[in-house]
Amino acid sequence: MEIWKYLSHDILDIVFQYLEFDTMVSSCPDERTYVHLYDIYQCQLTCKNWASLAQIYIYKRVLLNDNRDAEIFLRSIQDNGLGYLVKHIHLPENLGRTETSRESALAYIHYIAVFCPFLKTLNMDATDFRDVCVWKAIRDERLGGNFTRLQVMPLVEEETENTILYYNDAIYSLQQTLRELVFYNKNLSLDESKLRGFPNMDLVMFKFDGFSDMHFVCEKMKWFPSATNIEMFVGNYVSNQDQIGFPVHVFPQVEKFLIDEHYYRAGISSYIMNAFPNLQELNIAARNTYPGQLVLPTKVAVPFLEYLVGVSEFYVYYIPIADQHSAMLGFYGKKRRISKLKIGYLCIPSCHPHFISLNTDPKVKELIEIQVGYRLILPPLLPEIGLIEQSGENIEFLELDMGIHSFDMISAALRSKQGVCLSRILQRCPHLRGISIWNTCFNLFGRDLILHGRIKISDHLSFNNSLINTMFLQNMSSSVYFISEFTLNNCRFNDNTLTEFSRVINMPDTEFRTITYEERLQKEKIYLQLTKTQTRSTNWHRIEDGGTFICTKQEYENSLITQNTLSLTVCCKNIFEVNIILLGGRGTIYPL
Repeated sequence: MEIWKYLSHDILDIVFQYLEFDTMVSSCPDERTYVHLYDIYQCQLTCKNWASLAQIYIYKRVLLNDNRDAEIFLRSIQDNGLGYLVKHIHLPENLGRTETSRESALAYIHYIAVFCPFLKTLNMDATDFRDVCVWKAIRDERLGGNFTRLQVMPLVEEETENTILYYNDAIYSLQQTLRELVFYNKNLSLDESKLRGFPNMDLVMFKFDGFSDMHFVCEKMKWFPSATNIEMFVGNYVSNQDQIGFPVHVFPQVEKFLIDEHYYRAGISSYIMNAFPNLQELNIAARNTYPGQLVLPTKVAVPFLEYLVGVSEFYVYYIPIADQHSAMLGFYGKKRRISKLKIGYLCIPSCHPHFISLNTDPKVKELIEIQVGYRLILPPLLPEIGLIEQSGENIEFLELDMGIHSFDMISAALRSKQGVCLSRILQRCPHLRGISIWNTCFNLFGRDLILHGRIKISDHLSFNNSLINTMFLQNMSSSVYFISEFTLNNCRFNDNTLTEFSRVINMPDTEFRTITYEERLQKEKIYLQLTKTQTRSTNWHRIEDGGTFICTKQEYENSLITQNTLSLTVCCKNIFEVNIILLGGRGTIYPL
């Protein structure tokens, strides 16, 4: 740490900006930087030797891990007078749980109030607040002229009326600076004058023990025209009331909305669409269903799904719907560019309604993930989806998991509806670079690409845990002239001509960079017969004991009837690498 004082101002600025960005933890509306304990001590005890820039960054956000940290820190800011640099503090855990620790907490609050005049955030664990003296201390410090810039303070954990009363007194004393507050059920009976008139409010939370009245939320939000963030936490309460039988006030300034409750209510979709036209983040964490659950008809579900894709970031865990097929087909997603699409199908008990869940991933741009719960015994082999039918021109990567278990594969191949063919998906997604499909059956490739012309898949194509008709691969070869990476992962072949020990990949008109064949199978030896139609050549290879060897045609033919071997036949236009992976061995072959 001593050498830091020799660094130039410009270098320090870059170093600390990087450290601050790299260790940032979201804690709306403040953000805390976690600094190694040794660094905290060194910084606090020797900061007089530091450049002023280093002092600013280190003191900006302070995390105190225990009482010893807190005592050292508070002594240091009294001695060096640098408390004015502190903007955010997180006090140690377990303060306020015993008489001694309560006295410590009150002392810490007093010293922080006096020596940190520009403090914006005071954080403590909510479970520490079980005594109203803490709220009295914050209120009294503010009335005494301190905490003039405090924007965020901890929330109440124990929701007794007396506790909430003192909490309301504390936030009222911070009326001009506070950026977040909470409404509880019991606020209904308390003095509302202390919950109005917060000019800088950013986050408003509502915590309900049971039934949550959206009309109450709507009315109270009118008091906070500057608030951009709403969070609702609802207890275990069941109601099918629509609750939108009142004029909905529009909140164009609200950008974030979170609702965490046990059960999805039918009316919440319409309320959100009407009340929040400019949402940037939406999180609906309803997780459960119950007998008699009201479901969204298609005419409501489809507009809500379209609304969701217009939101930058969203996570909706559970939307009960009347008809999952109609909803998925009518959902086009035109409001958003979707280049990566993941869709999974899940079989659910017949007593539950169909549902859809969907979300974005803030780490992966232009990705939408969807899960569909269905009550049918078997789903279509490949589904007809509006996002692909109507918006497929932007899709570059596609993952489909049809959720058909291996023991249902044969039955699915015979009884399931075909749905769309793979050729239809490829035709609707002209810029598709990679596609992975899981847990389904491939019977018919389809004829949709005949007039479209032959295509290439420049990244990857993989079939996983699926049942494949060998003619499917041959028909696909006539329409796909190049696949960069082709993977068959734990697939079975529906072909009576194949034995238990033989596999065939017959794609004579397709060129590959890599083929990977993987199967959970225990075999001592692997034999490969590779035919390249471009050069009209055939070669034979053996993989054994971790090595690859050239072998003869006769050795390969003998392997077809040997139990401790797997024989793989590959026929393609051209290929540069073949990977074979079994439980008993693996190898890579580079054909001549």
